Amino acid sequence: MISKTRGIILKTLKYGESSLILDIYTEDFGLRSYIVSGVRNKKKGNKAGLLQTMALVSLVAYHKSSNSLNRIKEIKADKLYQSLPFEISKSSVGLFITEVTRRSITQDEQSDSLFNLLYESYLYLDRAQQSITLFPIIFLIKLSKELGFSPADNYSEQREVFNIQQGQFVSINNPSDYTLDPETSQYLFSLLFEEYGISNQFKISKDIRQQIINQLVNFYRIHIDNFGQIKSLDVLKEVFS
Repeated sequence: MISKTRGIILKTLKYGESSLILDIYTEDFGLRSYIVSGVRNKKKGNKAGLLQTMALVSLVAYHKSSNSLNRIKEIKADKLYQSLPFEISKSSVGLFITEVTRRSITQDEQSDSLFNLLYESYLYLDRAQQSITLFPIIFLIKLSKELGFSPADNYSEQREVFNIQQGQFVSINNPSDYTLDPETSQYLFSLLFEEYGISNQFKISKDIRQQIINQLVNFYRIHIDNFGQIKSLDVLKEVFS
């Protein structure tokens, strides 16, 4: 079956002399792996530059549910970035959310809401002219909601620290290696239902912001099998230090 769909490139791998293998989260088929031939052929024009990680693409591909690797017939840019690949802060955030997404999505099940979240997140990041310091935190919260294990909305005077193992706020009288301190927990709760643009109005110290990101990554690691280490996290820390 030949189908047309939009997608987001989450991973690229060179294959042979002129081909690429791409992991793409598609609008209609979920996460799929594809091979695209001839895109690194200099004689025919090198198209590989348009098929980088984070690229938003439109593709026509042969889809078989039994195949782990499908073949792309046509592929082109769906939206062209204006700043994301060229500004170090934006590209660092982009690589971070891409790595988290690729390690979080293990099924090829289609989800309109998940695709829209990812697609619009990359577009927002590209177009943002204001601060993006809180973007990684808001993204991690939004993605966890899509994946079904988001932090519980149960903060109170009696439940003032967040436990990443339980996924909820608990009493400060029950501390463990999995609980955030009260101040960090309060900031996390304040961000649970915010949008990306909050970075302009909501000021958090660098140290607390980094604690929240670190603990949310640990939160993912606890709730997603084989999540592993996020290599781009160190780059993100350096850029926003």
